[in-house]
Amino acid sequence: MKLRGLTKLALSGVALAAVAATLGTSTYAWYVTNSTATASGVKGATTAGGLGNVLVAQKATDDETPVNAHGGFQQNITMNDGSFNKVLTRSSGLTPVSPQVYTEASGDTPASYTAATTIDSTTKWYTAKGAQDQTGNYLQFDLWILSTDKTKIKFEFEIENTTAANEYTSQIAYAATGLPKVSSAANAADVKQGESFTKNIVDSLRMAYTQTDYTSATNAETGAVTYTAGQPKSTVILNVAGSAKTTTATVSDKVFAAGGNAHNYYNAVLGEYPTLKDELAGTSNSAPTITVVKGEETKLSFYVWVEGTDTDCFDSIAGQTFSMAFSFTALEDNQ
Repeated sequence: MKLRGLTKLALSGVALAAVAATLGTSTYAWYVTNSTATASGVKGATTAGGLGNVLVAQKATDDETPVNAHGGFQQNITMNDGSFNKVLTRSSGLTPVSPQVYTEASGDTPASYTAATTIDSTTKWYTAKGAQDQTGNYLQFDLWILSTDKTKIKFEFEIENTTAANEYTSQIAYAATGLPKVSSAANAADVKQGESFTKNIVDSLRMAYTQTDYTSATNAETGAVTYTAGQPKSTVILNVAGSAKTTTATVSDKVFAAGGNAHNYYNAVLGEYPTLKDELAGTSNSAPTITVVKGEETKLSFYVWVEGTDTDCFDSIAGQTFSMAFSFTALEDNQ
């Protein structure tokens, strides 16, 4: 089964002059707003293979009742704007945040932040300055899968930067510290102070999912079906850069500059490090295997966000778009 999705996030940045004006007053002043309307729909289709069907569905309701209670799985699904926790508008877009657990100071122990290991509706999100973000700057959606024959499903995804050449936002290198390379070539030189460069938003993205399995039981007398949710499994946090499609950038040789350390760069410019300095890395595995119960429904709850602690998270990611594609493939038990 293949689920192909295009989730386009239109993110536009403020003018360079405005960015430069804020650098002296606010560490990591990332401004990302939306130049179009909203995230577009995710469109998918499923196909049957030799290992039985892997079906996919997406519900129109927010309750915890499994899909079959709302009409069952479909061969073709469309996720509209209402499918997302955060609908992007001109005045509201994705800005860099990080899922963290805050511990207040106690005695001689200072307050601290630690990266969240479980991401759900109760997770608290913070800016790089350590301020709690109340706007929910992430996308959240659920997909339900059902395997008719096998218990092992390979989940694959692909992220592509889809920014048009005339939509990139560049930034000037005001300091010589922490700058990226001009390209990903092995012998590439560093961007020089005073030069302009652009980073790839895909390098700063994170995606997390949590799996919840459901079991069903049919009343022998009434035929009524009841569903019981299991305990959510451990959240899997994924770096998506390793699953990015090759992107051809034609604006200049410093578009999609490689590497760099945003923490050190902004410290050199502003004289201070962000409160949240430790990067939330996640795993780079782009094809995890999901174990499901044959014939029973499984919910995958997804979160996608711009990771504010990422060392690739420079101001110039503003104004970029990206798309996502997913596939779920049944595996033999010994694979």
